[in-house]
Amino acid sequence: MAMENRDQREFERYPVSFSVEVSAINGQGDLFKEDAQLRDISGGGANLVTQQSDRYFIGQKVNLKIRLPGAEDLKGGMNGHGMVVWISDELDEHDAGSVGLCMENLLAFESLLAGR
Repeated sequence: MAMENRDQREFERYPVSFSVEVSAINGQGDLFKEDAQLRDISGGGANLVTQQSDRYFIGQKVNLKIRLPGAEDLKGGMNGHGMVVWISDELDEHDAGSVGLCMENLLAFESLLAGR
């Protein structure tokens, strides 16, 4: 298990519970996508709950599509890019591990209805 020193965080983390689609290239060079859960977020990072922690590695680039509750009519969400900075394969009560991300850009709102 690889971990960062969480006492050195620049931004305070805030608990959230959002569904997120994660896409990335795994260690074998293959594209994978999974539906995960965003557990917390800050100005510079995020924590994902995943059923597939073995597909992640330190330094891996990931793309996020966060589904916002209440924005279903807009078909909207937040998009962003991050890098894996730690992985915990210690399973929680739902048999899930977690992945810590450093966000590489500000999250951007996107609506599929914007072009109409």
